[in-house]
Amino acid sequence: MKLTKYLFLVLAFVSVQTNLAAQSWSYSHYEIVTGLSIYHGFDDIGGSSSSNNLGGLRDFSFTNLRPGLTIGLRYKVNDRFYVKGMIASGIMYSNDKGSRNETRGYKVNIFATDIGFTAEYYFVKPAQNRYFSIMAVRGGVRPYGNPYGFYVYAGFGGAMFSPSGNAALEASPNFNGSSSFAAIFPIGVGVKVNLMPRVSFNGEFGTRFTTTDRMDGFASPYSKSNDIYYVVTFGVSYQLVQKMKFRRN
Repeated sequence: MKLTKYLFLVLAFVSVQTNLAAQSWSYSHYEIVTGLSIYHGFDDIGGSSSSNNLGGLRDFSFTNLRPGLTIGLRYKVNDRFYVKGMIASGIMYSNDKGSRNETRGYKVNIFATDIGFTAEYYFVKPAQNRYFSIMAVRGGVRPYGNPYGFYVYAGFGGAMFSPSGNAALEASPNFNGSSSFAAIFPIGVGVKVNLMPRVSFNGEFGTRFTTTDRMDGFASPYSKSNDIYYVVTFGVSYQLVQKMKFRRN
């Protein structure tokens, strides 16, 4: 009799654990995405002191980094493909000091606001579901699977640039301080880390190619290419709806 009782308890335990393991978290396809950004512009003000700037690498300067904000909405098409719409604003700064045009003494601050639409492809996709067992009930939901996702993105959009120069730049006949609009084409790489059932960390590094050479308001007679700017973003995404469902094994 005791053996039958113990056998029944073991079978009940296994059944309960199997049912709990079959429960999974189902997510909405929509996420709100917010973040803090770092901007660096490559325009006709400043640059390196050498004509050989290693493809623009020597034009980079830590002192030219400026902050920005971003917010948007991401939609999951499938496990590897997402689309995203973002609004971002930030400041860029360029200075002739230390460049081959140092004698001009130009300085400019550029306030940029852009709207972009990008597609993300995850060549390493994060695990979306979260499972738990009877051993983890006390500690809450315990995640399993790879939480890291790595992706590339590309898209299109538009940006408004509002430059503000110092006295030397404003005195130049080639400077126009009025705001301008241009198309942009963002491309880059990113990482998404699922921290909790609804919350993920996002990190992106990307380039905005523009269709203008007057992002800084300055039309250089020697420029042969359009302006670009780089954006690094660190933020979080929050899934709008979450519910529990049962998965049949």
